[in-house]
Amino acid sequence: MEEKWSRHLALILVTLLLFSTTSPPVQAAETFADLKGHWVEAKVNDLVAAGIISSGDKFRPREPVTRADFIKMLVLATGLPQAVSYPPTFSDVRQEHWFYKYVETAAYHGVIKGDTTGKFRPFEGLTREQMASMVVRALKDETEASSSFLTRFKDGTQVSAWAKQDVARAVAKGFISGTDQGFLFPTQAATRDQAAAVIWEVWKKQGSQEQTPAEPPGTDTLSATGKATSLTTVVLTFNRSVNTVSAARTNRYRLVPATGLQVEIPIEAVQVATDG
Repeated sequence: MEEKWSRHLALILVTLLLFSTTSPPVQAAETFADLKGHWVEAKVNDLVAAGIISSGDKFRPREPVTRADFIKMLVLATGLPQAVSYPPTFSDVRQEHWFYKYVETAAYHGVIKGDTTGKFRPFEGLTREQMASMVVRALKDETEASSSFLTRFKDGTQVSAWAKQDVARAVAKGFISGTDQGFLFPTQAATRDQAAAVIWEVWKKQGSQEQTPAEPPGTDTLSATGKATSLTTVVLTFNRSVNTVSAARTNRYRLVPATGLQVEIPIEAVQVATDG
């Protein structure tokens, strides 16, 4: 596929914080109080720093992860281009819900389909095999995976028929693993610590596989100038062309107003302009 390059893009902001000087300063959160010494502590800290998990007082690692929470993490970790539609895809996911844009994005890219009644059930949990399947769909992984990736587990035969290939792919790529005793527990509810570990693997592998595209010849150090063209739009102009696919990822940008307050401004979307 031919790579495309551009010097111009627009950051579409979620809020008007760029022009606000009255918001209180936000302090960086410390490690979750209930993750001190936990096996997933370092991974969760990485995901918080990357903006994939929101900081807070407690993480509740052994509680079931909700479908909404997992989809938010998965969309951010994979960098899926945002796609929001109206009317909403699911009858139980409305525009005022904080997870609306993540669920809509996941639905657009075929990561989730909902149930037979047209509901997503955002506050319910999901099984480990469902979690694995969502990861594989988000990454559009259609490679064949041997059944041996399932038979290595004592309960590998318990993987549902519809999920066998996706779970095998997830195991083969190292996104999901079993216990030290050799169990996969495919139909058990995924817990928040297990979900975070899976998302960390996805995020880490995505970062390592995203090789920086070759730069156009005769270019110098990349720099950019920014100009606010409206209350919700900042236009960046680079000193040289950048790869449009890479530049379209919202997680590549961090925007903080020059007000002395380290309040990061959420970026809703990135629009890359065509040069010329």
